[in-house]
Amino acid sequence: MSVAETWRYPQNPAHLEWAAFAARVLAGAAGDGAEPGDDRAGVRGLIPVVEPFARAAAEVARWEIGREVGHSIEPGSGGGSELDVDAVAAGFREALAVRLARLAARTLVLELNTARVSGRLGAADAERRFAEFVRAASGRAGLAMLQRRYPVLIRLLAQTCLGRAAALAELVRRFRADRPELVRVLLHGVDPGPLLAVDGFAGDGHRGGRAVAVLRFADAALVYKPRPVGVHRVFNEVAQWCNSRLAPWDLRTLGVVERAGYGWTEFVAPEGTDPDGLDRFYHRHGVLLALLYVLDGTDIHFENVIAHRDHPVLVDVETLFHPRFGRSPDPAAAALAESVYRTMLLPRMVVGDDSVLDISGLGGERAGRWPLAAPDWAGAGTDRMRLVRRPPGFAGAANRPSLAGTKADATKTEAEPGRYAEAVVEGFGAAYDLIQGSQSAWIGPGGLLGRFAEHEVRVLIRDTAAYAVLLDESTHPDLMREEERYHRTFRELREQLGLTVALGEPADDDLADDELAELLAGDIPVFTARPGSADLWSGPGRRRPDALAETGLAAAERRVRALSRADRDRQEWIIRSALAARSPDPPHRFRAGPPAAPPSAAGPKHLLTAARDIGDRLLAQACRAAADERAASEERINWLGLELLADRFPHFGPLGASLGTGYCGVALFLAQLAAVTGDADYARAARQAVRPLPGLLARLADRPDRLAAIGSGAWAGLGGISYGLAHIGALISELEFAEAAILATDLAARAAADETEHGVHGGTAGGLAALLAVHQTTGSAQAWDAATACADRLVTSQVMADQAGAGADHIAPDHPDPAAAASAHATRHQPHHHPEPSDPTPPTGFSHGPAGIGWALTRFADAGGGSRYAEAGLTALRRAVAQHTDAPGTDPSWCRGLAGVALAVADCPRAQTDPDLSGFLAAAVHRVRELPAPADPGLCHGGSGVLELLAAMGESVDGYAGRLLAAAEASDGAPAASPGLLSGLSGLGHGLLRAGFGKLVAPVLLLRLPGG
Repeated sequence: MSVAETWRYPQNPAHLEWAAFAARVLAGAAGDGAEPGDDRAGVRGLIPVVEPFARAAAEVARWEIGREVGHSIEPGSGGGSELDVDAVAAGFREALAVRLARLAARTLVLELNTARVSGRLGAADAERRFAEFVRAASGRAGLAMLQRRYPVLIRLLAQTCLGRAAALAELVRRFRADRPELVRVLLHGVDPGPLLAVDGFAGDGHRGGRAVAVLRFADAALVYKPRPVGVHRVFNEVAQWCNSRLAPWDLRTLGVVERAGYGWTEFVAPEGTDPDGLDRFYHRHGVLLALLYVLDGTDIHFENVIAHRDHPVLVDVETLFHPRFGRSPDPAAAALAESVYRTMLLPRMVVGDDSVLDISGLGGERAGRWPLAAPDWAGAGTDRMRLVRRPPGFAGAANRPSLAGTKADATKTEAEPGRYAEAVVEGFGAAYDLIQGSQSAWIGPGGLLGRFAEHEVRVLIRDTAAYAVLLDESTHPDLMREEERYHRTFRELREQLGLTVALGEPADDDLADDELAELLAGDIPVFTARPGSADLWSGPGRRRPDALAETGLAAAERRVRALSRADRDRQEWIIRSALAARSPDPPHRFRAGPPAAPPSAAGPKHLLTAARDIGDRLLAQACRAAADERAASEERINWLGLELLADRFPHFGPLGASLGTGYCGVALFLAQLAAVTGDADYARAARQAVRPLPGLLARLADRPDRLAAIGSGAWAGLGGISYGLAHIGALISELEFAEAAILATDLAARAAADETEHGVHGGTAGGLAALLAVHQTTGSAQAWDAATACADRLVTSQVMADQAGAGADHIAPDHPDPAAAASAHATRHQPHHHPEPSDPTPPTGFSHGPAGIGWALTRFADAGGGSRYAEAGLTALRRAVAQHTDAPGTDPSWCRGLAGVALAVADCPRAQTDPDLSGFLAAAVHRVRELPAPADPGLCHGGSGVLELLAAMGESVDGYAGRLLAAAEASDGAPAASPGLLSGLSGLGHGLLRAGFGKLVAPVLLLRLPGG
């Protein structure tokens, strides 16, 4: 009696089918087992252990297929002109074996190591001992041992086999029934011959192991989707409507064959294009963006787009009309969630410790690594095999266009999307205007939107990656021993992974039950809706009436009615800004400006006018809560813009809390502008911007485990927030902010105790200077004690560095910005390039090198710290000066260049009496004047930073002030300007105020406070 026949015995209750299947698999296993093949990468060396299950599943699938064709199909008999059953079954068996090996790997590796430690493996080397274990485990006795010790694992293996076999048989049945129309509609009438393979059964499944699959023939392919595809058919109709009106940038659509509950689509292979085609490709991306924007599409990541010649082809549109769940209290985050960025077609960054990756429909770079650690196997194929967590490889996708004829060298010929920002914007604008001007065709009875009303769309109630993590972690061998523990731990894992909230609210019991039922079956849970209904359906079919706040159709109609020139301008600014995050230029890179022209008139009046223009732009760009969601007195504002997370990775999104690139720095500039002009609007905006900081600090006080990751630094840490609050509070007389500055001081001190970064930007030197400024303004003893602790840590680090013969300026990368603590979205980042190995050259400049450390220590010594700190500080300054003496360089910037080192010396009275340091300072100022002025007008690596050095030396700043004035005029309407203080509009505004009103406006680069 075959496995298939035993499985189908009618007396077996449905819930025991897996048990009967498993029993027959174990009974039919070979006595001696099998050795692994030559390919032992990852889990492949373990495949012989699970191969009996995969073989039996293929037999079941063959038996089911035989029922469909009306006769049994014996191995080697082919199967007829429609399909090659032998080839299909072999491919299914191979893919399923890999999946089963992943399920069993943790348990098998535990058994492997137990056998090694206990001395049961007697072969001569690690590879042979691994083969010895696999041979024993894959035999009848070994499998019986697994069944006794790990019955849950056996159930999972058996259920996976039966589910995938049934799914394959269902696919073949549907293919045979639909084949004539598939040939006619999707294959242009050309019969492709027998079906040879079905790809897709190694991946995650839904609804009983069903998965999207590619059917392959000798010279053709089709895509099978085990879900309704009506939404894609209607999307094609909408695209064709646009095509007839946007001829130059018509969209290529997928052929679709729609059936009840499932469907088929055309297979589109990636193909290159010519250079002119790249421009057309990105124009069409813009058209797609506009369509997805009005159709409320989301989750259009790199796997859902194929670059076919000069067309970006959408291959999956199941997440159109996606509902909104909750609303962020951050108005910038809320605005972004309502914008074109929601589509995920624009750059969306996954951030790791050392690299980032753009996973958007425009991104998906090839030949890189996934930035986040994932389970992997070290020592695979040896008896030392063990689970590790490290970033896996990332092969890329087929969504990026490349030049035709260069497929073999695709990594070098792929187009960089950031270079085609204007093409994307132009295509978006054309489609946007078309839709806005044809609203009657879109909404109302018979409108384009109404055609979607009854078609199923998918609802992502949470990140589906969390489901996959839970399924993977639930295969721990301890959970494979007992069903009760497995189920109990599953629920605990669900809570630990944060899966208790859905639809913006705590998940109800029915929702949780549906999720757990699908997860326990090994499936990724699925939820669906209909655009014309507010109901929600789960994978098992449970319907929840009115679970959604509004119908997807109503939301889309509201979007179309709200189209306007102002909204289009806003969306185009977001497109440009998001694409700017893909800039290939490394951060903090100095670029020389054009040859100096005669300075413009740069008197205080002109400078103030330019600063006010920037302030007004910031007020206009601020995101605010909807009028019915806030009281004016409690309104919070924030901005969208570019930030450097971890001071390395460009990221577009809501600003975080930091002084350097976040809303704290923007508020500080607005407060300074208010103090100079007396304009209450600027002061009000400053208050509104930092309004969330007291609450954020209170929450961080309850999470001491996060403090070291944030750091005490001046520009990216808690020290800068403390300084910013104290500075703003002093300018606009806000007592609450002064009190919050004291709390930030305490948190900065606690962060400094465990941080490894020492520089001003993100580490202890910045914390020291910021805390000292707060103490000098408030007289807080707590701030002084915290500053002393920071100074002691710096002195210790300097002594240890000297003893080791290395510079303490050789520092670790800065810690992440507090944006990560303030905004849940801060898990994304900059794209393609993975950083090169770290530069062995020690960092220079004020922000990251020993110059800033020495400056902070000598400043503390001058405030009463004593000679011990002065000596350590001067030593650090000499080290910084030596670096520039040995290699003068051509970078005059503040952050990493000559101006920064010189400013640290210029602001240190003790250094003026040191012949070497004072001599360096004079030469440095002369050198800075000789070097080309920076193209960037900002503080960090631009003209405002150089101006601060000249002002500190009493030099004329007219030339640089004129440059800043010209830059301010040129920046009007700049597409991707960041609002931030270090490298954005606020920094330029601060530079203008410093140039015209130096005695009234305290220099933030020196962390001075008013009157300090």
